[in-house]
Formats: sequence, structure tokens, C-alpha cells
Amino acid sequence: MNFSIRFAQLGDLDAMCELLPRLGDFELIPKRDAADLWQSDAKLLEAHLRGAADQCFAQVAVQNETVVGLTLVTMQPEFMSHKPSGHLEAISVAESAEGAGVGKALLNAAEAEAKARGAQAMTLHVYHTNRRAAGIYERRGYHSEIERCTKWLDD
Repeated sequence: MNFSIRFAQLGDLDAMCELLPRLGDFELIPKRDAADLWQSDAKLLEAHLRGAADQCFAQVAVQNETVVGLTLVTMQPEFMSHKPSGHLEAISVAESAEGAGVGKALLNAAEAEAKARGAQAMTLHVYHTNRRAAGIYERRGYHSEIERCTKWLDD
């Protein structure tokens, strides 16, 4: 599969938003709605592309002028050390492009851009039930540090 990676543009917004629901394409834990996993990313992405969130950058993988993947990264201090860091808000690949190296290339590009912007680390969140993504991140050198626990109080 031939594709290229570039910075996202406002004209990419609709295609990118079509890919974001894939962020909830795994076995969710009880009381989680898949839309909650990507709707805030869609708002942040739109704000960034409209020039209102300059702490972010977004990149797309494009094949034959079609967006087949995306990343959205926020530059922010690392949670504990407060050193410059990038946080991978979202990475999504079209189902038709899975297994073609798009996700790996997007992650490489996001890491390289974050490093070029002074980041000393890249962080991300992944649900423990999203085993496929967790395995990919682990193979790429990401290590789980903190387990977030939730108890719903309406029971």
C-alpha cells in the first residue's frame, strides 16, 4: 500500500472525524459508551484545525487523496516529571488500511514531531480491554505505569 503522511488541514476534518469512531472498536467495559472515547477528540481536532488549539498537532496518512489514518497529539508537561512531553490523544486507521503499516508510520511520525518540538516522552491512554492496541504499544516500547480504576456510584 502506497501512502504518505502529512500535517492535517481543515479540509481533512470530515474524513478524520469519520475515522475517530474506530477508537471505540473494542470490547468496552460496562457503562462506557463508545462515543465518549472519541467525541472530545473530535472537538479538540476541530479546534486545532481552526487555529484554536496550537498546543496540538495532527497528522494524516493519505492514499490516493483519501485519508486512511490520523494522529492527534497534545504537547504538555509530562504528568509526573513535568518535562516536555507529547500525549497521543488519538490514532486511528481505516479498516481498509489495517495491516499495511499505516499505524506504525503514523506513530513514528507523531513521535518524531513531538521530539522535534522538544518532547522528552510520549504518553497515551489505552483501555486494558483493548488488547490489540495495548500489545502494539508494548511492542513499540510503551510501558504501563498507572492503573486507573472507576467505581460507578449509581448502583
